[in-house]
Amino acid sequence: MKPGERVRIPVEVRPGPFDKERLVTFESSDGPVSGFVPSQMIIEHDGQQFIEAVVRAVADESISVNVRGSFFTTTGLAHVSKSKLQVAA
Repeated sequence: MKPGERVRIPVEVRPGPFDKERLVTFESSDGPVSGFVPSQMIIEHDGQQFIEAVVRAVADESISVNVRGSFFTTTGLAHVSKSKLQVAA
């Protein structure tokens, strides 16, 4: 994975406050990250749900990604373990 590449992050999805919005939670290196994303951003693949992010930086164990949405504890920048990410198709 390299900066600028699109990746998928596995998420837990719950209903949001509006019909076209979902509450998602994913694991980052700093703990769980939760926030709201448009429902069309949810990708289903092999029975699992994901959101896409853009790689910003690559380190030994984690990757810094930028996720679009409205999150409670971040502006969309998160550090996620390499093992949790998939390269987006």
